[in-house]
Amino acid sequence: MHVHHAGQGLTEIGCFNRQPATAFLRQFQGFPLKMTASKDIENVLWQKLAVNCAINGLTALFDCQNGSLLENDKKPLMDELIDEFVHVSNTLGRPTPESLHEKVYEVCRLTAANHSSTCMDARLQRRTELAFINGYLIRIAEKEGLKLPAHQQLMDRLSQKGVRW
Repeated sequence: MHVHHAGQGLTEIGCFNRQPATAFLRQFQGFPLKMTASKDIENVLWQKLAVNCAINGLTALFDCQNGSLLENDKKPLMDELIDEFVHVSNTLGRPTPESLHEKVYEVCRLTAANHSSTCMDARLQRRTELAFINGYLIRIAEKEGLKLPAHQQLMDRLSQKGVRW
């Protein structure tokens, strides 16, 4: 197996085995990653889901690097996915940054040359995690009586392309 560490982001750790994250983090002193304890890991995970819902499936659909999603032919689709995520967040009363679009664009810019793991899995005809990303959001929306046409269309197009999820 080959691992390429491409990001320089912050890793946030939540409560672990009912112990404060700070106790868990002590085990990683001197580790070369930036790590911090989060007081609200559920919100951190929700924000990560937002970014992954907007990027991963599209990179698999278009078999492209993350930065390509900012191109004029792809960005409107990404914007629709983000808008639907915000709608679900608002319905659930979950906090979503007002600048979610900019946050997603920034991730695309910072990781422009990267291929998402979803894209690579699709390329190698492996099952992707999209059932747990966009599929998860669709299931939550359905429970709330919401329709997510852009997310559903993305999943349908991926299935038609033969991408497994």
